[in-house]
Amino acid sequence: MVRFTSREEAKDQSDSKALNTLRSIVSVSMQRLPLVAKILKFLFKRTLGAYRNEKTIRCIQPFYNMEIYTDGRALTCISTIMKQPIGNINQAGILETFNSIEAKAVRASIYDGTYDYCCETCPVFNEDRFHQIDSDFIDTWEFLRPDQRRAIQSKSLHVPLGPSKIADNVNVACPIGCEFCFLTVEKMNNGTAAKMTNFVTSNLRNLKLVHFCGGEPFLQKTTRRILREASQVDDPPKFEFVTSLSYLDDDLRQRITASKLHYVNVSVNAATRMTYQKTIARGNWERLIENLDFIEGARGSGQLMMSFVVTRSNFHEIEQFAHFCQRWSPASIHYHTLKPGTENYEDLQLNREQAKSVLDQLKAPIFTQLGHKAHVVVLRDMCRAIAGQAAAA
Repeated sequence: MVRFTSREEAKDQSDSKALNTLRSIVSVSMQRLPLVAKILKFLFKRTLGAYRNEKTIRCIQPFYNMEIYTDGRALTCISTIMKQPIGNINQAGILETFNSIEAKAVRASIYDGTYDYCCETCPVFNEDRFHQIDSDFIDTWEFLRPDQRRAIQSKSLHVPLGPSKIADNVNVACPIGCEFCFLTVEKMNNGTAAKMTNFVTSNLRNLKLVHFCGGEPFLQKTTRRILREASQVDDPPKFEFVTSLSYLDDDLRQRITASKLHYVNVSVNAATRMTYQKTIARGNWERLIENLDFIEGARGSGQLMMSFVVTRSNFHEIEQFAHFCQRWSPASIHYHTLKPGTENYEDLQLNREQAKSVLDQLKAPIFTQLGHKAHVVVLRDMCRAIAGQAAAA
């Protein structure tokens, strides 16, 4: 027997829904109200067709990437560029966090071109190699799933299957003792690590990329577990490692060989054994060379990157490092500068004469030959600023 809802019952249900909606709105903290306003403004303008003719965007990070930090904070880009966390995985699940009010507000700011939650230092705004991302790129880029492509093309704020890339900033323990680094053996949040690892191993078929950074990934049990379980699925994600390459054993070599590498970024910071031992307290130069040789043979189609953080201890090897790297034909060489707040910043930052020496080294022919493979723009700008400020003083 079909029972029809009376007019009074329908009104009660309508009032109940309205009351629940009102309660939901009221429950949103004052801090989140600007985010809600951002979303509503975007949705209103989208309904009116304001973005119908917009065929490109400048960034797709918020649609596929989740960076997870040791305290559970989640962002859609690295913390030095993204100002707005999208939530905390210790307070909500990863899927819920990826589609939080904060995450949707960030996506709205990408669509409307305001980039309200991004820092001005982002390379997207400052480097010519970044350009508008069009539909052809979105259709073919290997790290986007079909549901993410549909979301971007339809200007949707919701990504139902969550991220296709997880960046592990959780396990920040590292005992190697770089002179410029604050990382230690103790720092680690086992609860956050377990949640992140469980999500990755349960979603290996939905993930396209897993990025290990923060501490030394090859010291972590979670890294071994993820690599082991990924080897047991038909189409596993690719992997990226930021590493000192000092802690590989035979088991890890086997797992890396069986994995699909996107890139390995090796923090070297020296061109000679003497400087390496001065810069890296517990590093082993011979082991580093041996492991670089291994990665060169095991990376397949993946890329090798080599990094050099410039300090007073190693600035004299800027040019020499570029030549040193050629043995392994890296896809890129990255020269990094110290940031205020870095461990021992005042003791390690270059003075005027050292900055001038770096600028002279950067004029060497090797950097012309390398072109964009050598990332020196930020270093050059910093050294020019140091030399100029010191001269003015």
